[in-house]
Amino acid sequence: MCARFSRAAKPADVRKEHGEWKVLGDDREMTDSAWSCQHFSLSNPKGETAGNLPELLRRVASAIEERQIDPMDLLDVTVHQEMTADGPWWSVTVYWSPDAEGAA
Repeated sequence: MCARFSRAAKPADVRKEHGEWKVLGDDREMTDSAWSCQHFSLSNPKGETAGNLPELLRRVASAIEERQIDPMDLLDVTVHQEMTADGPWWSVTVYWSPDAEGAA
């Protein structure tokens, strides 16, 4: 996986500018040239749609396409479920490296 890794941020709790890393709303994206890979995390908003895994997976697919991540550069996709009083709250983290061929 990644050579350097930080704790998963909760939505909207961290932001750093100018190519370092950032967290925006439900989308968490970590980019840093010192890391051997990049990753982003998505989660549904808490509430009625928090347990809608198919919706979240569609958003993840759209995010991969928007970032123009080559499928061959994908290293891992993790799905996490947090149980809340209202039921499950899903999140997905996608790890990729533009140099995935050389990282193996």
